[in-house]
Amino acid sequence: MTCATCIHWALRQHREMAKQGMAACSLGKAWTFFPPQHACAKHTPAPANIQADRERWLQKGGR
Repeated sequence: MTCATCIHWALRQHREMAKQGMAACSLGKAWTFFPPQHACAKHTPAPANIQADRERWLQKGGR
């Protein structure tokens, strides 16, 4: 149950941070970014296709 599999992990909001492997949580403050391995109690699983896309993206090094 990490950010990489959560619907709230918003990679598309801040592309420059996404290039560094970090993304904002849509439930948190706009200036707080989390890595894909971060876990929290508000985790909501993303649909399988989004999780698969993120996994491919992470394997390519965020590019």
